[in-house]
Amino acid sequence: MDGRRGVGVIPVMYPPLSLSSTLANTLQLFSLRQRTASAGDPRARSSPRASWFSFSPSQFDSEPDDDGDDHEATTDRADTVTDTDTDTDTDRDTVTNTVSPSHALDPPLSPSAKEIARLRAELKLTRDKQHALQTALREAHTQVRTKDILLDQIRARARALESDALDARRAADERRQEVKSMERFLTKTDRWAGSDLVQTVKDINSEILQFAAAASEGFPAPSQSQSQASASTPASGSTVRSGRPGPSNGAQNGPTPGRRKALERVAARFGTKMRQCLEKRDHAQDPTLLQYALQACVCQCISHAMASFCFGSTGKLESHLSKIYQHMHSSEPQPTSSRWRALTHQHIRALSPNIDTLAVSEVTDTCLRGVANVLSAGGFGEVDDLLGRAATKYTTQLRRVAELANRFALVIREGTMSTDFQALFVESVREFSPATMENVYDGYGPSKGRVLCTTEIGLQCLTNRGRDGKDFSAQTIERRVVLKPRVVLENIVQVMDR
Repeated sequence: MDGRRGVGVIPVMYPPLSLSSTLANTLQLFSLRQRTASAGDPRARSSPRASWFSFSPSQFDSEPDDDGDDHEATTDRADTVTDTDTDTDTDRDTVTNTVSPSHALDPPLSPSAKEIARLRAELKLTRDKQHALQTALREAHTQVRTKDILLDQIRARARALESDALDARRAADERRQEVKSMERFLTKTDRWAGSDLVQTVKDINSEILQFAAAASEGFPAPSQSQSQASASTPASGSTVRSGRPGPSNGAQNGPTPGRRKALERVAARFGTKMRQCLEKRDHAQDPTLLQYALQACVCQCISHAMASFCFGSTGKLESHLSKIYQHMHSSEPQPTSSRWRALTHQHIRALSPNIDTLAVSEVTDTCLRGVANVLSAGGFGEVDDLLGRAATKYTTQLRRVAELANRFALVIREGTMSTDFQALFVESVREFSPATMENVYDGYGPSKGRVLCTTEIGLQCLTNRGRDGKDFSAQTIERRVVLKPRVVLENIVQVMDR
């Protein structure tokens, strides 16, 4: 035997196999394969030696055995082949291919073998499908995990975006409020047009003119009864006219203490020239100067009330608010200072709902006291008596003037942002300026000299434009007169005496 496994070597001392022995061995191998295929047991294929000895070579030996040793030689050769088959029993296909001379000699498969083959094919197909499904499942799990990771990232990004969006909305709201606040402080939209404001001032002047014309002729002489008594026993060389006596009647005996105080108040407000006109002239014959004095008195009260921060208010708070606004107006853009004044004025009125009523009443009382002083300076009686009589007759008319002025002040404080409208009143003894004033008697005399009194209120607007939109100061405030105040000059006396 050769040392190589699976290879059978026939010794030289043996004679060649007979045909009967070879055929017997071949039939044994076919029988073994058929039984193995029929049983379907793998172990039957791996143990061909048991089937090998189940046959007798004499059953297939048809030739006479000349020598008795032929059977022993055949048996030895069969053992040699069997050893070779035993060495290669682990590979059935190799043995079959080596021993079997042709596939044509394979017997047909039984139905059970076919079923087994079909089931094996189905099993293999099922296992292939299972493997494919497991592979697809693993891929699906991998995709799901990947998608879960992506979903977590997307959710985290969405939360971050929501947080950013919330911050953006909050910042947008703050910016919107800031812009809204800035818009309120930087807007230049006015509630009323300039022409409407001018017309309102003219209406106020018209109401004042009607009152002064009625009041200058509405008071009888205070010493009419005494004058009539004096007329029955006149002094030598004196002649007294019947009717309302003028101030000349009081000049004989000198002014009373009440009238003297009234003259001092008139001189303090309108100058010594107005005092002389009221004290020396006969207003019973010509009440023109008395009417001018009454107009000036009411115009002064109304203009001062409109010039205050809150209409008609006085005191330290009013002084502080006015100073704050003046400083802001000279150092800030025009819309900023106007909006601050408007907001402050609105909140003051909101905290004091009755401030308008109280202001109108106070302005009306101030006008009545001024009228009483002017009438007393003109020689029509004592201040207290004239105050009661004027209040009875002219409170309604003066209150209407005060209410109209209060509405005008409300508009220029809360509804005007582009500029600062102010009532314009020319104080007495100032030099006449045709650029900012209008002479009542223009054309009847020289329009120069000092101002005796103001009979109609004017209107001016002050706008701080700054230098190139910045560097605001008191020097950058632009002043423009939109309605000139009407004034009477001191030379009116010479004009009237012509």
